[in-house]
Amino acid sequence: MALILAALFVCTHAERRENTDSEKPEASIQPLEKFGTLTDIAFLAEGGREVRLRDFKGKPVVLNLWATWCGPCVEEMPSLDRLQRDFPGVEVVAVSLDKQGEEKVREFLAEEGLKHLAIYADPSMNAMAALGVPGIPATFLIARDGTEVGGINGAYDWDSPEARAAVASLLPKADGDADAGKPLEAQRRAPEPPNENRIVPASMGP
Repeated sequence: MALILAALFVCTHAERRENTDSEKPEASIQPLEKFGTLTDIAFLAEGGREVRLRDFKGKPVVLNLWATWCGPCVEEMPSLDRLQRDFPGVEVVAVSLDKQGEEKVREFLAEEGLKHLAIYADPSMNAMAALGVPGIPATFLIARDGTEVGGINGAYDWDSPEARAAVASLLPKADGDADAGKPLEAQRRAPEPPNENRIVPASMGP
């Protein structure tokens, strides 16, 4: 219960900070700081099947911890859904920390019209402690060999050019093919939201 309340506090604090930051001049954002705590967590896939992070090895992964009760988490989910749609070569693994598990996630995705994200849940919230993140949403960018490339603590605009470039960098490049690691054409056409709605990630701290 203490861990849930702490996560809720951080999430709520990030939401309030986001409103304040939206009034400031927009800054250049690079989502490639490292948490340095990536470990082989376990969570549940659709149907209650246990999976581990290592099961995704061999494919680039965007690992996101979120919950339906977290405002900033909910705000970034549509852009994560579009990210999965536009980057089929990357696995967007959005793990919900809702205590209600799979059914809550299924209900949320249906209500929001999100069709491209698979259902993953960790009602125990063990993943948050294992990964050492201070709050949610939190996202890890993971290379095909399972190593951490970078991360963001706080909500992020996954439609932004910075985010798309970071995810595209995870894709393999074929010899002589300069475009092999770039987003699909649909990604390059992805509209960038107005500045006043731009999500600025929370600071990762010292």
